Amino acid sequence: MINKSNRTLQEEKALLARLKNGEKDAFDVMILECQPLLFRQARLLLGSADSAEEALQEIFLRAFTKIRTLEGGNIKSWLLSITHNHCVDLLRKGKRRKEFPTDFQELEVAVEADFSLPGDLPECLKSLSPLHREVFFFRIVEELGYDEISEITGFSEGTLRNAFSQALRLLRQG
Repeated sequence: MINKSNRTLQEEKALLARLKNGEKDAFDVMILECQPLLFRQARLLLGSADSAEEALQEIFLRAFTKIRTLEGGNIKSWLLSITHNHCVDLLRKGKRRKEFPTDFQELEVAVEADFSLPGDLPECLKSLSPLHREVFFFRIVEELGYDEISEITGFSEGTLRNAFSQALRLLRQG
């Protein structure tokens, strides 16, 4: 599940209410809890830590200005969706860095346990499209279901299943 914290549904609603009321400490809690996940997602899509850091500033600014529009949904899913859309916009505009991250410790641990790859993980990931990398990350590292990934990316579950299957095939081919 996306909500890896121990927060209950009632606590999630209370945090959302505090966020909508503009309570700074609630926003700080949200940032501290979600920043590592959003950073990994942005870095995976954009290709560098610098690009991901820059994107996160804009993402949290958007979240702050649009929090009142969130209707009872999962805060993390909503933030992951904002991150996905912002990074895809940057990629479309050609505002991403050319380098590619090589420190995928979270992925390497998960992948080594379940998959045999013909080469170095970062090199294998370079061959994937941003969508393939993102779906692979959400399924393997974050252990999200296709329904949750669909909510984040806006792609249908069938498209995501296909993208994950293609990502696995491409990774195994090297």
